[in-house]
Amino acid sequence: PLSSEDIRPLMSHLDNLQALADKVNNAVESFKQAASSGNASGPAKDALLKAVEELYELVRATKSPSMDVAPDLDKLFRSGNLLNYGAQELVAAAETGGDVDTKATRVLNGVKTVMKNATAVLEGQ
Repeated sequence: PLSSEDIRPLMSHLDNLQALADKVNNAVESFKQAASSGNASGPAKDALLKAVEELYELVRATKSPSMDVAPDLDKLFRSGNLLNYGAQELVAAAETGGDVDTKATRVLNGVKTVMKNATAVLEGQ
């Protein structure tokens, strides 16, 4: 199992994680509005990518040498990766006239998954 040493960064980050999750969710909504008014590559895009990147960095900051013995932590990283990828897809969809709503929903669900996985890591202690 993980030691408290491994998990400390995540525990101290969990409040921040929730704040960043909210920030990503808000950024997705703003981006959807901007994209629907034909402004997919403006400040809303930058805000979205920055918010996702901050959340992703926080997830990555919890990485520990004993990760291989912590499937919950591994799940958390994978969900972070997927969220990052989903945000790129959302931007690409908006810029190419793709299905913004579906991609946005995927990002919002990705945020939920990250939070769920982060909580699972902590509860596994």
